[in-house]
Amino acid sequence: MRTLPGRMAGLLLLFAGHGEAGVPTLVLEPAPQIFTGTHYSFDAAVHADASEPGPYRMHIRLPEGVVYRDSSSDHWSCMAAPYGAQDVECASAGSLPPDSRLTVHAEVEPDEPPGPAMISATLESDRHPLPREPDCPPWPSRSGCTTATTMIEASALSIDNWGPGLPGAVATWPGPPFEAGSTPVVAIGLRNIGYGEANSPVVLKLDLPPHISYTHIVDGMPGFSCAAQPQGRHETVTCTTAHMYDSQVGVIRLALRIDPHVPVPGPADFHVAVGNDVQPLRTNCGLDPHQQGCGRLRWTTRPAHVAAPGLTRAQHFPVHCTLGGGSSPSLAFANTGEGHTTATTIAPCQ
Repeated sequence: MRTLPGRMAGLLLLFAGHGEAGVPTLVLEPAPQIFTGTHYSFDAAVHADASEPGPYRMHIRLPEGVVYRDSSSDHWSCMAAPYGAQDVECASAGSLPPDSRLTVHAEVEPDEPPGPAMISATLESDRHPLPREPDCPPWPSRSGCTTATTMIEASALSIDNWGPGLPGAVATWPGPPFEAGSTPVVAIGLRNIGYGEANSPVVLKLDLPPHISYTHIVDGMPGFSCAAQPQGRHETVTCTTAHMYDSQVGVIRLALRIDPHVPVPGPADFHVAVGNDVQPLRTNCGLDPHQQGCGRLRWTTRPAHVAAPGLTRAQHFPVHCTLGGGSSPSLAFANTGEGHTTATTIAPCQ
């Protein structure tokens, strides 16, 4: 069975084995899953005891929600009318060699409901015609017709976490409030289910609260490029990457700057949306951050830490200080504020 990029398995239709001389055995081996909104390919192969007089005709019935795109083969040509139909008719170019292969490319519709999906295939020629009502058992079958069931699964891009220890698309920062004037880093975790290399690009948009601005991307996996755009009183940061593979998790870490005059104690809400060529970016994540592809992180804020250096004790012996007399005061001082102070100079009397 062929494995496609994005770990999307292919569907293998294999006409294999040896029954009666010149009569192929029909086998249908579907992939365990087909993901919505993705490209999907499968191989069909014919194996016979020897070269078979042709032409042969192959009919493939795709499941509901899976539509035909095109095909490639050295021995087969296929068509579906109209384009995108689910019934695909293929014909061999004259006689078939003992081994031949056909690759069919299809697309899975993005809004197809998840659930079981039936696949069928038939193979016939003038020498080996199909009965009027062929027997189509699950594979393997020597009747020239068979069926199998696969599963359609929903693809999804989602916000997975806001950094280690903070799972979920909607979260509240559990640590200390963020300080006015500071430069924190926010981490956004992503998860992709189903989508593959054809679903390009992946775009993430982060709406920053007022008084908080973007400075640069710290790192990302996969590699993202980011830029900020002003949107009235706040900024929107847009990050893009070519694609994400099926079942891939990713992360973007962004460095921010908090304005010294940020409202205290907040809250400061960060709203994010993620999408690609099939899953559109939500424009109302601020109203409903629990939607698929949305997320929200809530912070609280606090004023900047301020230093407060000062004398705590001053004592002098003798009582009067005489310049040049060699005496000096005894001074004690401390920083009673929350922030660090700059260099402090003490000038005693000499």
